[in-house]
Amino acid sequence: MSSKESLTAPTAASDMDKVSAVVGSNLRRLREEKRMSLSEVARLSKMAKATLSNIERGVGNPTIETLVSLSNVLGVMPGDLMTSPAPQLIRASDGPFVEGPTTTGRLLTRHHSSSVDIHEVTFKAGMPFLSVQPESDAMEQLYVIEGKFQVKIAGETTTLSPGDLIQYPLKDGAEITAINKAAKALIIMAYTLRASQNITAFMSR
Repeated sequence: MSSKESLTAPTAASDMDKVSAVVGSNLRRLREEKRMSLSEVARLSKMAKATLSNIERGVGNPTIETLVSLSNVLGVMPGDLMTSPAPQLIRASDGPFVEGPTTTGRLLTRHHSSSVDIHEVTFKAGMPFLSVQPESDAMEQLYVIEGKFQVKIAGETTTLSPGDLIQYPLKDGAEITAINKAAKALIIMAYTLRASQNITAFMSR
C-alpha cells in the first residue's frame, strides 16, 4: 500500500479518533519500553519529530507505511501498534481499517503470546496483490470466506473457493488475485520470532 493509504474507520469521525488514540498510546508505551527518545525514533523512521509527536498524542492519521516503519524501528509487529489490550468482542464494523488500491482490510486480533496476527481482507477483482516478507521466518495462511482467488506461489497457480485454505512461507511470498469479483479472506500470519524485519506484506506492488 502506498503512503497515501491511511487507517480509516467505517463510521463516524469519533471512531477514527479512537483508532488514532490506540495507535498513539501503543507507540508511546513501546517507545518508552525500548528506552528510546522521540527524536531517536523520528530519526530512525525518517519522520519529522512533530509528526511523530502528533501520532503519539492521538491527533495524527498514520499510514500503513508509517506503521510498518515504526514497527521496524521498535522491533515489534505492526499489529502491536494497532490493537487494544485483549478486546472481548469485535463487531463487523470495528476497525481499524486499512484501505488501498487493491485491498481493504482490518486487523481482527493480535495474539501476543504466540505472535499471530489475524486480518480480514477484501481483495478487489483482477488486481494482483503481493504478500511477501523476504527476511521473515513466518508462515502465512489464506482462508477464503467469499468469492474465488487465484494464488501464485513459486510459479504455480492454485484456484481457491470458499472454505479453502493455503499456507506458504512469507519469505517466498504469494501473489493473490480475486477472480471475476471482489473476494474476502482471512490472512493469518504466524511468526516464530517477535521482531518483524523488512515488512512488506499488505503493501501492494
